[in-house]
Amino acid sequence: MYSLRNNLNATEAKAKLAQETDPRRTLSFYRYVHLENPEMLRDELFKAWNELGVLGRIYVAHEGINAQLSVPEPKLESFRAHLESVPAFSGVP
Repeated sequence: MYSLRNNLNATEAKAKLAQETDPRRTLSFYRYVHLENPEMLRDELFKAWNELGVLGRIYVAHEGINAQLSVPEPKLESFRAHLESVPAFSGVP
């Protein structure tokens, strides 16, 4: 079964990051927008962004999104394309 949550403790996360060879880009953004089903969107974002190696805190609620995260630089354009593909988040600076 696929777990839609972080399963690493702080020590394990730091060890995993230490093994990465690609630099990361840190991003912070928010968008106030009404979301009908934030739970479903959250699951979709988690699946897509987990595959891209996104790490951080992303809050999705009926009022919108608030994110502080890091993305491996080689995956930055894919991340941006996915973010733009979500109509509610299109154009987030």
